[in-house]
Amino acid sequence: MKKIAIIEDSQALTSVYKTFLNDSGFEVSLFNSTISDINRLIKQGGFELIVCPCFPKFQNGHRIVQIIKADPEFSHCAFVLSTSMQQESVKSEWDLRDIDAILLKPFDRESLIRTLNKTGKHHLQNTRQTRLALIIDDSKAVRNTLAAYLKALNFDAETASNGMQGLKMASELLPDLILVDVEMPVMDGFEFCKRLSKEPILKHIPTIVVS
Repeated sequence: MKKIAIIEDSQALTSVYKTFLNDSGFEVSLFNSTISDINRLIKQGGFELIVCPCFPKFQNGHRIVQIIKADPEFSHCAFVLSTSMQQESVKSEWDLRDIDAILLKPFDRESLIRTLNKTGKHHLQNTRQTRLALIIDDSKAVRNTLAAYLKALNFDAETASNGMQGLKMASELLPDLILVDVEMPVMDGFEFCKRLSKEPILKHIPTIVVS
């Protein structure tokens, strides 16, 4: 279960977060923006993702993120900025390099969970030490051969035996590169590429069709 911290001063929004994230697969801890609560957040630790409001009540939001990031334990933590402002307006108040995603208010349960999941995956990809390739081919011999070539090029390699399995793994792993065979059972390479192009989180991954 992924541990997330939500910083929020509004009781109404705190209730919304509690309701929307109930039974969502996230372990949620709630904090306000006071100095004591931010210190409590840092002391508690173990969070993979933190949601912070653009304009918290008790402190400057940008400063809060900087304080948290200064702790080595939070150096790889992903940050989501919650705001009702459009991104261009946010840029005037924030250095967008400090955050990984924007949660636009008002939001529904689906958009909240989608943003949290997507942010966690993108952050994992961005902080990965070794590039990851996904090889999709129904031939075990071809999968092993390509994996060996890629490992010699300093890639980690994961494999799938058909396009359907590959699509699921691509969504879970967010690889840096995909190699996909054209002719496969269940789902061939062409259909895989069509499905991939329709997924916003996946469509920008470089993909090589092998034939």
